[in-house]
Amino acid sequence: MSTRYRTESYGSKLGNSFKGIIGGFFAILLSIGLLWWNESNSVKEIRKISEGKKNTISISADQVLSENEGKLVHLSGEALTDDIIRDEEFGFEVNAIQLIKTVEMYQYKENKKTEKKDNLGGSTTYIDTYTYEEVWSSSLINSDGFDESWRENPKDFEHNSENYLASNVRIGAFRLSSELIAGISGAESYPISEAMYSDSLGNSTLSGGMIYFGSGSKNPSIGDERISYKVIYPKQISIIAQQAGSSFVSYISSNGRSISLVSSGLVSADEMYAAEAQKNKILSWVLRFLGFIIMFAGFAAILKPISTLGSVIPLLGNVLEVGTGLIAGLLAFVISFVVIALAWIFYRPILGISLLLLAGGAFFYGKKIFSKKGDLPEVKKMDENA
Repeated sequence: MSTRYRTESYGSKLGNSFKGIIGGFFAILLSIGLLWWNESNSVKEIRKISEGKKNTISISADQVLSENEGKLVHLSGEALTDDIIRDEEFGFEVNAIQLIKTVEMYQYKENKKTEKKDNLGGSTTYIDTYTYEEVWSSSLINSDGFDESWRENPKDFEHNSENYLASNVRIGAFRLSSELIAGISGAESYPISEAMYSDSLGNSTLSGGMIYFGSGSKNPSIGDERISYKVIYPKQISIIAQQAGSSFVSYISSNGRSISLVSSGLVSADEMYAAEAQKNKILSWVLRFLGFIIMFAGFAAILKPISTLGSVIPLLGNVLEVGTGLIAGLLAFVISFVVIALAWIFYRPILGISLLLLAGGAFFYGKKIFSKKGDLPEVKKMDENA
């Protein structure tokens, strides 16, 4: 663990706060663009799903009927393959739809915690505390900027993660496209046994079904790697796609969106479309929240000089910071709703107008709160002769 102290002068804080105004405007523009695109994307996905539900027909997987050529079809059955997938690096083989090899490296991870103390006169002291842990990670952790520079992680993996797919997977009389094969989920652990493991794999050991390169599983060293596998065995699946001969391609909706769905198990078309609608709803709300946060950060940056000017007295600066934060939140909330409403007016007028009225009500309510002044009691002069 290491601790660093740094102090930012009042002048530097004030200058940076004014510089942040430019970034704040760009953040607001970015938020508006993201919110508009998100609503557009959401509506297009809704229309795609609606069109798909209307045009999908359920068929049997047992035979290929020419009358269904080019149609959007739904079918369920056992996804089977005779392919033997092989990891060419280590030679492990399995009859499966997918073989997933994950390579992890033992690395340093830096955690930073910052505390700040506002000083009389406007300066701020920051206390940065750095702690470190050693973790297994499937991605490289860049150690170049670590506070403790002697902690160095390797720059590259010696072995690479891979995802191997079977080439020939069928469901009844149909052959699945590579897109559908890749979309099959439900991988399960594929531990390497003693019988499968070979001592010829270099400086490695086998522990818990995983292969360790380096010091082993009990006392690993920085830079050690371990390799684990997962597989997707033949299983029951359901698909929705456009029939193309004895296989499938993506169905292109009237608004240019593609439909190529695969689910584990025997799932109806309605259930598959309901799952897609739920995914679209979740993504839409996540992006709405993200757009609001970006816009809030933008307004907060624009208003930052106000609290910075008052920070010569720490208590005053804190009060102003809370106040400007509330204003930034209100502005971000109202403008986000306006952007969303305008987008829905463009794509779905009735709901859009409702949202716009709601945003207007929120704006005027907030304006009333912030502009409301308390009535001061009337002070009357007392008659000295009374």
